Amino acid sequence: MKAIRIVGAALALALAGCGFGINTEIHVVDKPIPAAVQPAGVYQIEAFINQAITTKGWKADKIRPGELRATQEWDNKAAVVTIFYSQQRYSIRLHSSLNLDERDGRIDNQYNIRVRALESEIDRRMKPAT
Repeated sequence: MKAIRIVGAALALALAGCGFGINTEIHVVDKPIPAAVQPAGVYQIEAFINQAITTKGWKADKIRPGELRATQEWDNKAAVVTIFYSQQRYSIRLHSSLNLDERDGRIDNQYNIRVRALESEIDRRMKPAT
């Protein structure tokens, strides 16, 4: 009986470490555009964001200048984010989700993992060449 409890606890920790089934606060991105990139203009910033979206497996639609809607689907789940951007800032905010247990400002951690990966890719593409 004790062995079963130990195995169960170890399994729970392993799954928690992978981010499966854990609800965490919804990750919201709101960051400045690097000063060295700002002179490139809003169209180049949009191009950097679109490249990151494609690289990370999201699909995007342009809603209006300065606003994209990106979707990523996996298993039986989906996340839809709105990306606002200008020459000064960009943000990523949850628009809607499917089967991600979204409630009370919390969501399945798989959403946050994917949004953080998208954020990192956008930042990488906007990092000035040195």
